[in-house]
This record gives sequence, structure tokens and C-alpha cells, in this order.
Amino acid sequence: FCVEASFTIILAMFGCGWQAYTLAETRWEAQAKASLSESSATKRLLTLMCDVVVELDEDLRFADNARKFDVMFTLGANQCLKGQRMHDFMPLESDRERWEDLTKEAPVCMDEAFGGNAPGVMHATMRASQDSRLSVEIFYVKYRDFDGSHRYLVGIHEVVDKGIPDMHKFRTTSKRTRKH
Repeated sequence: FCVEASFTIILAMFGCGWQAYTLAETRWEAQAKASLSESSATKRLLTLMCDVVVELDEDLRFADNARKFDVMFTLGANQCLKGQRMHDFMPLESDRERWEDLTKEAPVCMDEAFGGNAPGVMHATMRASQDSRLSVEIFYVKYRDFDGSHRYLVGIHEVVDKGIPDMHKFRTTSKRTRKH
């Protein structure tokens, strides 16, 4: 009787453990699908707003070759950007420091409207080919990848300063003819 009771208890404990494991795995899969869906929606939005969208790892290095970034900033020199830090394209020390501070030190937003992500934006100067400078807006969102590491989706939009329009061009000069 003792052996049967012990076996039943062990079997029940195994069943409870297995159930907890499958429940946790199901929950993880659901969160991963929701995160992937949210990440895809964020990427689509950034693609609509920005000239280039890249993904960075938790060390702020390009997670892949970033072909569009390569075309925009090196005129398609076919550089292998994977593993290179994005801030290497920021010639101003103040921009590099602000980028590091904003991305690394920013608290993770716990607001459900952002799904736990912390979005942000900054203006910066980036170096392009032949050491030319581009004024850009950098939009970013920090998210947690499937393996638990932080990743960043980054959209870069070139800011073209159109200046202040010449209002004199818009004035209409109407000369009234006087009848004498």
C-alpha cells in the first residue's frame, strides 16, 4: 500500500509540475506572439515615417547588415554593418552621449498603452559619405526579445531645413488705377 501511495503522490506531483510547465510555456508563446505582432506594427509605423529602419541589439550594435542604412549613409559602399555601433555615425560627442543616455538609462515604460516598451525621439547630426553631415530625427523603441534581451527598433528621418519662406513672393501687388 505504501509503495502505491508513494507512486500516486509522485505521479500527481509530476502531473502538477507538467501542467504548470505547459501553462507557463503557453503563456510565454502567447506573449511572444503578442510581442512579435506589436514589434511588427511598430516597425511598419516607423517604415512609414522614416527613411531608414534598423534593429539594434542591447549593446546598440546593428543586429543585421542594415542595407538601407548602408545606402543612405555610405552611398551603398556595401559595408558590413552587423556588430558596428550606430553612434559611430554620429560625429558630435554630445549626440553620442545623449544617444547612450536616452537608450540605456531610459526606464522601461510600464504603461499598457506601450506594451511595456519605452519609445523615444532625439535630434542628431549623423555622418554620411564623404564626411557630409545630415540633420536627422531618430525614433526608437526598446523591446524585449524572445530570449529576454533588450532590442531597439530605430527609425531615422532626415530633416530637411526648408528655411523661412520669403513672404514678399506671396504678396500680391494690386495697383488701383484712379479715375480723374
